[in-house]
Amino acid sequence: MIRSYATFAAIVLSITVVSGCSSGEQKYAPAQKVKETTSLDRVREWLTFFSNSGQTDSGVSVIREELGKVSVPGVETAALQAEFDAATSNPNPATRKKLAAELLKKLPSQ
Repeated sequence: MIRSYATFAAIVLSITVVSGCSSGEQKYAPAQKVKETTSLDRVREWLTFFSNSGQTDSGVSVIREELGKVSVPGVETAALQAEFDAATSNPNPATRKKLAAELLKKLPSQ
């Protein structure tokens, strides 16, 4: 019995010694830059979904606000929001898809 305790203690001690022999220097992969999502990105993503499905979701009001932050040369923000409202409130799914696709084309590409 004492012999088994001695063997166990020797094993634990050797594991402790071996694990303590590392250089202590940790190597990490370099951090990658994460692209920040912009208002334009969010609006484009939502309108892409909407133009394919014709279905709105709970994000309508948030996306409308995000659209207000998007700058399109030669187009007033209020006009973009009016087109957005027309697309989201139209009762015909096919028309909603078409209006959303047209609005999406007006937005600048990434």
